Amino acid sequence: MSSLESIQTPTALATATQPSSQQIAMTLCAISYAPFGDVTPYLGNSDYDASAWTLSWGPASSSTNMVYGAWSETLNGYALVVRGANPCDVREIFDVGSQVTWQYPATSGASISTGANDALNDVLGLQAADGSTLLDWISNVVLPTSPTAALWVTGHSLGGLIASMLAPYLYNWLAEQNVAQALHVYTFAAPTAGDAAFGALAAQAGSINNRVYNDLDVVPLAFGNLQGMETIYQPTYSWPDFLRDWVKKTIALMGSYTYVQPPTVDYSLAGSSMGSDYVSEALDQHNHNTYLQLLGAPILPF
Repeated sequence: MSSLESIQTPTALATATQPSSQQIAMTLCAISYAPFGDVTPYLGNSDYDASAWTLSWGPASSSTNMVYGAWSETLNGYALVVRGANPCDVREIFDVGSQVTWQYPATSGASISTGANDALNDVLGLQAADGSTLLDWISNVVLPTSPTAALWVTGHSLGGLIASMLAPYLYNWLAEQNVAQALHVYTFAAPTAGDAAFGALAAQAGSINNRVYNDLDVVPLAFGNLQGMETIYQPTYSWPDFLRDWVKKTIALMGSYTYVQPPTVDYSLAGSSMGSDYVSEALDQHNHNTYLQLLGAPILPF
């Protein structure tokens, strides 16, 4: 049986039997976008999922968020996967005009945005069809059946933002249970959740902790480097007036609040131009299939 530790080299090339850890995690994230949340046909499908994951919990969803748990016997590991934003409700990303203190554990100076806090609470409260929450699943399935297996925590876009909070939350929660469960954290295309003090906590919450982003994706610039959105596609495309106005208003809304990407191990993927204007470029560069392509993993049919 293979182990997670045997495939941790992020730059490893994909093969039929041993894809890289980043390819595996991003594939799980992409599967979370399956139509109507039906992840089962894609988990374990050899056309997409070379690591043969099976659904272990969920999916559990609200109008805004979706999360599922999976198990891979091949890798002797579980994965907690958080879907990206519902295009109809992106408030959790953009509600950055106020912050709340991080409570897990309460840490002076560590804060996250009100929207990020709402997202975390929503995900923690989600219930699968049997009424169980993700903490129920970890308590009753993950820990008893495989206490030495690693738990992957991963997400793309808003899912990556939420994963960056779930990691320190679970790290603290597991410590309270006197459990030394290894967390392997992979975020893709994630905007920021909080300030520098929170980022430091998030960075310490995994034995493997990677932040992966496409260098032509505008979303990871939110909200630590909003001005970078102006120049990211120059000289090919100038940013549109509505985006310039939104950045100006958002910076004013943030006031003295600051947002910083966690100082995790960062991997910048070298994107190439795909769109026909600024907006189409931004959408294409952020797409989950673009991330799969940049990582050399099979794309999905949605």
